[in-house]
Amino acid sequence: MATTSKSGPLVVDEVASLEQVRDDWHRLAGVDTDLFRSYEWAQAWEAVAGAHRRLLLRFAEADGTVVGIARLTRLRSVPVRLYGFEGQGWANQVGPVCEPRHRAAVADALRAVISPRRSRPGILLARGLMHEDGWSGLLGGEVVKRLPSPVLRLGEQDWEQWLAARSKNFRQQVGKLERRLERAHGLEYHQVTDPAALGGAFEEMFALHDARWQGGSTYFAPLGRAVHGAFGRIALERGWLRLWRADLDGRPAAYWLGYFYGGDYWSFQVARDPAYAEQSIGLVVLTHAVRCAFAERATRFRHLSGTQEYKLRFANEDAGHETVLVTSRYLAPPGRVAFAAGLKAPAPVRAQLERRLHL
Repeated sequence: MATTSKSGPLVVDEVASLEQVRDDWHRLAGVDTDLFRSYEWAQAWEAVAGAHRRLLLRFAEADGTVVGIARLTRLRSVPVRLYGFEGQGWANQVGPVCEPRHRAAVADALRAVISPRRSRPGILLARGLMHEDGWSGLLGGEVVKRLPSPVLRLGEQDWEQWLAARSKNFRQQVGKLERRLERAHGLEYHQVTDPAALGGAFEEMFALHDARWQGGSTYFAPLGRAVHGAFGRIALERGWLRLWRADLDGRPAAYWLGYFYGGDYWSFQVARDPAYAEQSIGLVVLTHAVRCAFAERATRFRHLSGTQEYKLRFANEDAGHETVLVTSRYLAPPGRVAFAAGLKAPAPVRAQLERRLHL
């Protein structure tokens, strides 16, 4: 199949395996710099979840130069063909991997795949397109849900300079919490760098997360644990993993899981022992991670989507996290309107629709 755009025709073909596009993917990811669009993330996802409903698309110019790659998944086939990006939800940010200058052409080609002229109407429901990347506009989609994606842009300053510019109350709170834990509980930080210790560290982190949430969070449900475990091993080999443990009274009290990739720190999760909730151990270990980002001269500290107060305290930008509905031009207008309305409905109705659609 082929589509035309301002940059010329793109040829789109479906490929069978990640290995077939590995070299092109690494080249594009080096410019794209989104952790969730790295080849290694796709590799970890597929190793755990398989690829039985996957649609792996390659976008190339007429001379054969690959300019984009997208991993879709078929969510439903009837009454319309419904697609999402593979692993969305588990991957906080989604979208094709490509150079920014080719996004418009890739978006045009992707729309043509979703809504071909001689087939049933198609819909793409993408959870996690980033507003800063402009995908929703390029795809001509309707934003049905928005969440902040707080980002701290570090600039040229160091940690002490950044902290000095914060309010007196903020500076005192950050310093006092850490000093109090050092005096009363012997606070120590340990970075997990030994491959042999990684599995045990993840298990401790999962246990702390479960103790904190008591079933109220699905972030580390079985599939999530497996994906993060697989990706964590790859990331450790690549030098990207940043897994910090905070010990109190000689035992693990909190973990911060993140990655240093594409010049940015990516903050995945804070897991903490609820016994130390009053001592704000979660905020303390997050503060340590931000301090490390400054020390490593990261460009940004990315908190991923969410409205939590602790994220907003360490942020000065919003990258914008969007759920976008891209409908076929051949889908009857009432169908488009009904589908969009359902996704904007009150929470119980929306939750039922999302369950039925496996979202």
